[in-house]
Amino acid sequence: MASHPEIERLIVGAILLKPSQLDTVQDRLLPRMFTSHVFGDLYGCICDLAYRGMEVTKAAVLFQATDDYDGEKAEAVVSASIHAASSQADAPPLAQYAKQMIDAYQRRELVKAVEESGKELRAKAKPADEIIGAMQGQLDEIMAVGGASPIARSDNPGAAIFDAMAKAHQEGVKEGIPLPLKEMEDVMSVKSVPAGRLNGLLSSSGEGKTSLTMQILLAAAEAGHPVCLFSYDQSEKECVHQMIAQKYGITTIRQEAGDLGIKEWDQVKEFTDWYSASRFHVVQCGRETVGQLVRMCGAFQRRYGVSKPTLFAFDHIGKIQTDSKKDQDAGSRAGEIARELKAFMRTNNAAGLVLQQRNGFGMRRDNPRPISQDLFGGEGAKADFDCIIYLYRREKYRNERSSISSAANDEEKLTRIFGSAEAVKGKAELGVIKNRFGQESRRSSLTFDAPFTRYVSEATTADQEHMF
Repeated sequence: MASHPEIERLIVGAILLKPSQLDTVQDRLLPRMFTSHVFGDLYGCICDLAYRGMEVTKAAVLFQATDDYDGEKAEAVVSASIHAASSQADAPPLAQYAKQMIDAYQRRELVKAVEESGKELRAKAKPADEIIGAMQGQLDEIMAVGGASPIARSDNPGAAIFDAMAKAHQEGVKEGIPLPLKEMEDVMSVKSVPAGRLNGLLSSSGEGKTSLTMQILLAAAEAGHPVCLFSYDQSEKECVHQMIAQKYGITTIRQEAGDLGIKEWDQVKEFTDWYSASRFHVVQCGRETVGQLVRMCGAFQRRYGVSKPTLFAFDHIGKIQTDSKKDQDAGSRAGEIARELKAFMRTNNAAGLVLQQRNGFGMRRDNPRPISQDLFGGEGAKADFDCIIYLYRREKYRNERSSISSAANDEEKLTRIFGSAEAVKGKAELGVIKNRFGQESRRSSLTFDAPFTRYVSEATTADQEHMF
């Protein structure tokens, strides 16, 4: 049996000889599983090229690798790897080699987890249940990298799919997570969001993506779904105030001042009691990595996950760190975050909503309506998302440009691009940038009720009944 350094060399060489072989190992074998940083980095370069849709060649890998290594050294290592693989009497069994590497990686990580937990237990600085919870998260992550075979299936998958469809038809059952507005159902081409999906919500600062997110989360929680928001911006208190404003029409300012009527006090008490008893958590975040977030998702799921899918929301992707020790551009970072979150959602009866702050490119266009280029990480960052919707408030952009206009024909130009000031007042466009399971050209209009930071449907009852 080949040693691990030799196996790692053969894997890199075999893929460079025949790049299509990457498909047999890429879903499970990760760069961090390599014991050699050199071969791990080379394998990471190969995966990155494939992820970006670029051709995997020796020259392309060397071009990327020379950012971290001396060019001659990288050339020597790559050439030796290709030679080693081509010198084998039979083609290297990559799937078998990957399995051995994954097993060795799991053993190393298990030893590390046990040693770290042992140190914390001996230090007595943390409660035992907190240490156990953290260790359980680490064990889940270690187990997950070994995953079931991607070709495994149930005995009768077709029957299970048909039965679910029949149940939905006969009982009106929505197996997924409900949406708060009919316009969202229309744009996303779904009646509810199924478990396993990773969706995105894009807008610039001040267009109300957090407001819409709180409406989405509240609708899910009120329907009995476990909900967890990882917030890098708003506190739990701010989120609760916002939901009360959206639900009862009581502004946050009045809530904080205690300026409420008798009925309003009853409503607020009812809501805060419900919130305390609900499976709705707001986790305040700072500099957590995507690996830490996944472990926290696992802990939440073990505590609250039942028959109904859980909804996890992340506000927002630009503030999530990766576990990579290498410097990454926005595209690589966004891709790693999305891949890790998507993998968790697919295997844990959960759906994810990742908020996206526009990167600023749209501000340079005459018409700033969101497009793929405006995503954090750009066009390539949307690969692992199932659906990405956007909020676009023309009023915001019109007002910003109007405030600095000076030419006589500026108002005419603004009206041509955005519409008249009256026509766009309080209006928002909800559209879709990517939809793996529906149309990508759908748009709907919403009304933004600013005092209560909520979006209001414009669909009439008849429209809603015939929307599909």
